[in-house]
Amino acid sequence: MQTLDYADKTAADLYWLAFLLTEGRGPSLDLTLEALASPGDGNSFFSSWILAWSRRVFIAKALATVRGELAQSARRTASRRADKVELPPRNWSLDRNTTKSKLQDALLAIDLFPRCALLLSVFEGAPLED
Repeated sequence: MQTLDYADKTAADLYWLAFLLTEGRGPSLDLTLEALASPGDGNSFFSSWILAWSRRVFIAKALATVRGELAQSARRTASRRADKVELPPRNWSLDRNTTKSKLQDALLAIDLFPRCALLLSVFEGAPLED
């Protein structure tokens, strides 16, 4: 039963990540189903490694589905003056009463390139250079 709960949570997490990266329900579902169809392995070390690697592949595929929009957003972001941007204070935190729906709405309100950068750096822990 724990395996099914883990699979449900993993599928939901992958779908939500793809949706936040692409804003597309169809591509997000396709990517999630493709990822879940991948066979697993009994070795826990190998399973952990392959899960981390497959998550990176999943993210790359999600970004590939919005490649053109991502490039346009990157150009828009680069054309803005950096000195006009205010970063949040270092002690910023999310209000405990914030729902997943409110967080999703706030994230989807951000232009695609900075949203992807935020998702990958903060939520996925990817290095800023990546």
